[in-house]
Amino acid sequence: MTAAMLPIDVSAVPGEGVPEETYAMYKEFAVEAVMWLVPVAVLIGVALLVTA
Repeated sequence: MTAAMLPIDVSAVPGEGVPEETYAMYKEFAVEAVMWLVPVAVLIGVALLVTA
């Protein structure tokens, strides 16, 4: 992630000016994203196998 993609009040250096809650929020989002992507990938794989 480049500094241009970050909000103005967030430093590009990890741990500098970024509260711990922000990291926890991103970690929670990443876990949720993986939890949704795994079943979707499995369903797409099954659909491809069935239709092949």
